[in-house]
Amino acid sequence: MSFLLDSTHFERHGLGEVQIIFAPMASNSLGSLLRLTTFGESHGLALGGILDGVPAGLRLDLDLIRQQLQRRKPGQSKLSTSRDEADAFELLSGLMEGVTTGAPIGFVFRNKDQRSNDYDALKEVIRPSHADKTYLDKYGLRDHRGGGRSSARETVNWVMAGSIARQLLPKEVRIAAWVDQVGEVRWTGSPRDFSVEAIDASAVRCPDAQVAAEMEALIEQGVPEARLIVSDYGDKTGIEGADNPGGNQGVVRIELVPVDQRKRSQFEITGALLESLSRVAGANIKVLKEDPLSPDGETGLIVQVYGFDPAVKSELSSFVIGELSGVEGIASVFSSSEQGRPELRIEMDRERISRVGLTTSQVASAVGDAVRGDISTTFVDEGIEFEVLVQLAAAERARSTDLQEIRIKTPSEGWVPLRSLARIERYSGPASILRINQERMVEIEADLAGIDLQSATEEAQRILQSISWPEGYRYEVAGSSEDQRQSFFYLLIAFSIAG
Repeated sequence: MSFLLDSTHFERHGLGEVQIIFAPMASNSLGSLLRLTTFGESHGLALGGILDGVPAGLRLDLDLIRQQLQRRKPGQSKLSTSRDEADAFELLSGLMEGVTTGAPIGFVFRNKDQRSNDYDALKEVIRPSHADKTYLDKYGLRDHRGGGRSSARETVNWVMAGSIARQLLPKEVRIAAWVDQVGEVRWTGSPRDFSVEAIDASAVRCPDAQVAAEMEALIEQGVPEARLIVSDYGDKTGIEGADNPGGNQGVVRIELVPVDQRKRSQFEITGALLESLSRVAGANIKVLKEDPLSPDGETGLIVQVYGFDPAVKSELSSFVIGELSGVEGIASVFSSSEQGRPELRIEMDRERISRVGLTTSQVASAVGDAVRGDISTTFVDEGIEFEVLVQLAAAERARSTDLQEIRIKTPSEGWVPLRSLARIERYSGPASILRINQERMVEIEADLAGIDLQSATEEAQRILQSISWPEGYRYEVAGSSEDQRQSFFYLLIAFSIAG
């Protein structure tokens, strides 16, 4: 089912006819003899459902339903979500004096711990291993607030309906579900060898205690000493985005438990993390260790390469990186010249644009309005003013190839696709341009794991001195190594004066 809307505003912004497609969402109803239809979103006001087909005369055991809901309830272990929901249900219909009437049974769960604002940063982010991309492609939109209908919160409706359906079966019928594999850890036992109680006793819902312990260890093996893990990534706006390099980078902050509560040192944890993260294809990983003497987190080795030709500096930096990478105890080395931000560049064809009576600025404005959106007007509802943003649907701007089809309105009231006026190319631009005293330079950073800063600096100096530097090019050892050297120098002077 679809409708076509044609308005001068949509035309003015190069959107032409706007087609609104009503795509019915599948899988809201399950079952045949018993038919369950559910509603609600993870961070909406409530979830619930209608269960049709339950015969009249069944006395429902509400305690059994609560028991099954308790088994599903979140927050029962550190391996599950910490969301705090009571999962208390309200029966709306189909029951009289505790006995089913044969009418559809309606029920609802009121959400208490919904925090949709926590997901604002994910509004434009497609999360891996979630249903975000599938929903966007299928329905043209998605609910970024915890996944909406695709959230595991939806299973509360299924457990409710299943608990009712279970009471229609003879008590001799045994139904159980469990986890038999996490990663390469697998349980190979028989379903006849365990009880439901053994499943519930495990945080991972594996009936074998020994295998369950191995599974839990596998899940936690990344950083078991972590007290708090916080991630921050993507583009930011305003003051928050002042130091943000762009949407292709992020920071994961790990706060460790006190030293007396862990067996590994900070260096050992850092080295293990860097080794495992090195398998992430296409990623440059570095470690920022919080240090009161270095508030920017620069506690590793830093080498700055100066010179006028970017290509020569890049070549020198690549050689230094290769040499430093071979030093035992240096975990990872990378250069600021390698951290280009992926961007799309629109190469305008001025001649073609001129032929259709447009200017490059008009084309750029049309593209910006279609992708970023444009505030066209305001709308007042019950005294509250809303801004009306007009932009292409998310599904129409999800890929770079979609941009080629943006339609640009010409002065002759015609329409022409962007691909006829420009070409779109991918390239990697600099995430930032580094300067010291107005002199551009390339910065090489090395993370240390198993070697102290002084030893690493001495080894770096040996490598740098062995290089034949072209005229006009030089290096400096910077960062905390240089800061600490100067600090100790001035500290010795202070002690001498005091003495």
